[in-house]
Amino acid sequence: MSFLRYDMRGHDKAHTDANKGIIAGLRWRDFDLTQKPLGRLTIARSYDAATKTEQPRTVPLHPPLAEMLLEWRQTGLLDLTGRHPQPDDLVVPSHLRVMRSVHMNRENLLNDLKRLGLRHRGTHDSRRTFITLARVDGARKDVLEQSTHGARGNILDLYTTLPWPTLCEAVQCLKVRRLSEKECTETLAEIVRANLTATEPDSDESNGQSSNGGNDELVKETVPRFPRVPP
Repeated sequence: MSFLRYDMRGHDKAHTDANKGIIAGLRWRDFDLTQKPLGRLTIARSYDAATKTEQPRTVPLHPPLAEMLLEWRQTGLLDLTGRHPQPDDLVVPSHLRVMRSVHMNRENLLNDLKRLGLRHRGTHDSRRTFITLARVDGARKDVLEQSTHGARGNILDLYTTLPWPTLCEAVQCLKVRRLSEKECTETLAEIVRANLTATEPDSDESNGQSSNGGNDELVKETVPRFPRVPP
């Protein structure tokens, strides 16, 4: 389950463009995975309070994320909490089974980046990545904005309600797929080795260490599941 736990900590944000407060406050009653053509997430809270706009909005779930949520609900949370989740249960609780704090996600992100030897990133970088790649893959800016930020302040936006299939089409433009655990392990191993080579160009295996600097267990336990897929 280590693969799935890593997934749910970060990729829910990356594939819905939701901020850390929204992710922390998500409960299973906010999801409708049976909705077509894509599953639906209703965003109405940040932690346990209303969002900044105080206006709920619905967001389409990218297919790999919907698949992961279903798997997390059926097996991951059972492994973590010892029981099947209920509608009011948190989707991504902390290891103590309570709501994640304002600092917890950021600290986890920074710790992971440090262990992997990657440059500093903020939690909003996943928002930038989602929007950028979706637009590169053909998503209409105005439609994508309705999903990621809701209606803006101008009168035309406030009086525009886009059909659900139109919103789904914009999100589905994003070309990613869920890789197998083997593919993920190989991808992460390459990342670790590349970063070690960049920071320690003179190091080699002569000291008896493995080629990834002793990070074999890290490669097995911490795996990104949504690498970019070329068109």
